[in-house]
Amino acid sequence: MKKGVIFVAITSTKMKSSMVLKYVNGVKEDGKPKVDSQKFSVSGTATDEQLFNTAVLIGNLTVNEPTEIRKIEEYGLNQA
Repeated sequence: MKKGVIFVAITSTKMKSSMVLKYVNGVKEDGKPKVDSQKFSVSGTATDEQLFNTAVLIGNLTVNEPTEIRKIEEYGLNQA
């Protein structure tokens, strides 16, 4: 252990949850797919299944169906 380094207890607090949908929205000039994304705030208590089903429903309302669904949870770190 290095001298002068103090280890303290840390707690994490959930700050927010979000869902990101990525979808192909055309083709770039270089021929590669143009990928766009939309971010939605979601309830921190939503299950993975609920998020997935919501993403599918949103996809049904849009021209391009999502090609990727991400769940993002942000936490703050605090000294205990």
